[in-house]
Parts: sequence; structure tokens; C-alpha cells
Amino acid sequence: MANKTLDLTAGGVVVRQHRKKGLQVLVSHRPRYDDWTLPKGHLETGETPLSAALREVQEETGLICFPHEHLGSTQYILPSGKNKHVDYWAMERIGGRFRANSEVDEVRWLSKKQARQLLTYSHDQDLVRLMPKSYLADNPLLFLARHAHAGDRTRWIGDDSIRGLSPKGQRQAKTLAKRLQHGGITRLISSPYGRCVETLAPLSKRLGINVETHKGLAETGTEKALESLVDEVKQERVVLSTHGNIVPAILRSLLSDGLKLNSSYQGEKASIWAIKFQDGQPAEASYAPPP
Repeated sequence: MANKTLDLTAGGVVVRQHRKKGLQVLVSHRPRYDDWTLPKGHLETGETPLSAALREVQEETGLICFPHEHLGSTQYILPSGKNKHVDYWAMERIGGRFRANSEVDEVRWLSKKQARQLLTYSHDQDLVRLMPKSYLADNPLLFLARHAHAGDRTRWIGDDSIRGLSPKGQRQAKTLAKRLQHGGITRLISSPYGRCVETLAPLSKRLGINVETHKGLAETGTEKALESLVDEVKQERVVLSTHGNIVPAILRSLLSDGLKLNSSYQGEKASIWAIKFQDGQPAEASYAPPP
């Protein structure tokens, strides 16, 4: 009988590290209720709370997020008499963008103080209050990016290592920069190939961080060189820009060490895998498709 009156819901506290304003939280406006809340929604049949949280955040805000940790749950009585139970996860954006829809017509990125002042419900305010301002810095993440569109290799005349991005690829690189600029990233490392370096150029400009090159990320990179590089950066917030054969090679190596993929393998140009390590070991990875 208890389950019939229990309203199971899950959502996310989506955060970013604004380059100038510090930690910010995403809050959403629901026109149906005219309230400001953290994005959340009901579990579907057979769905886990975490899967529901990620799906609902994406459906309501358009953002593809990487989940960090379970923040706990809240419980309260609805006007209907049902007991509402909501599980929340800390998350950060790795892809997507907001488009107004029937459920949410506006989102805002706000400081903790501003978010608590705007949020309608005390349980949402309490979750935001508990988020440390150093949250992203305290949670390293490796962004593994395949280089953006670079045209047809067979039509290129000359040294392929200097082949740059196409106009489409340049647009993709600019959009990637917008997506990742508030990710608390401290290093940018690229294959020496021109198209990989150019993929990080807009982000480099926004962050004021130079792009390092590493031969291990080249198309001819060895397994030993890749393992050494990943081991070096796994406790940082870093973007690696590389090739279509290197992305799966890195993931395969990490899978053998226990990495869990949150989606089936995909590797389109300008796509990203966000990889988290815990206690020095690969933990989980989430995919964001290209712009």
C-alpha cells in the first residue's frame, strides 16, 4: 500500500565554475506552477533514480550532464496527499543547450546566494546551501574529445598532419568552447596534428590557457604513451584532443581497469567523453554528441 502513495522523483543540482563569478547553480522556471526549482521529474517504469535524474534534467533543460554524487533525498506531502520522494545528484554540463519548452520556459545560472533567494522551495534551497564553492575543483574530470570536422582526408594534398578544420569543424570548435568554458578546466592537451590543436583553439582563447601537444595523442600514439599521459592527468580537469582511433583505444584500456560506460560507445567528430576517476581508478564515463 505504501508504494501506491509514494511519488518517486529524481533530479539534479547542476553546477558550473564560471570563470569570473565562481560556482553557479542552474535553476529552472516552470510556467505551469510559476515557480523556480531544481530540474527533476518522475521515474518511468523500470528506471533507476539516477537514470531518471539525468533524463529529466536533459528533457527539461536540454543539457547533457555528467553525474558526480548522490546528494541525498527529500520527502514531503503533496496537496493530493501523496508522499513525494525526490533523489538528487550533483551534476555538470558536458553537452546540449537550453531551449524553452512546455515544462521549463527559462533557466538561470546563479550564485549559491542568488539561487537560494530565487528558489521557491526550502528543500531546494537547502541542497544548494550544502554545495561547496570548490565543488568542481574537488571532482577531477578528464574530457576526451575527438577533433572536429576536418573535411575529406582523401582530397587533402600534402602532409596530413597539417590538415586543419573545415568551416563546419571551426563552428563545432567554437561551440565546444562555449560548452566547456565553465568546466573549471586547467589544462588543454592535444595531438600535434593541426586539426586537433585547432579544435581546442577557441577554448584556449576563452580560458587563456595554452594548448600543449603530446605525441601520444597522435594517430600513431602508442598504448604505453597513452597510459602514461592518462595516469598523469587523471587527478586534474583537463581536455585531451585526439583522433578517431585513439579515443576508443583509451576507453578500451580504461574498461579493462574497471571503467563503466554510462552509454553505448560512440565516437563522432567533435564529440566528448567525460571520464571520472575515484581513488586513482577509472570509475565511469558519459558521452556528449557533437554540436
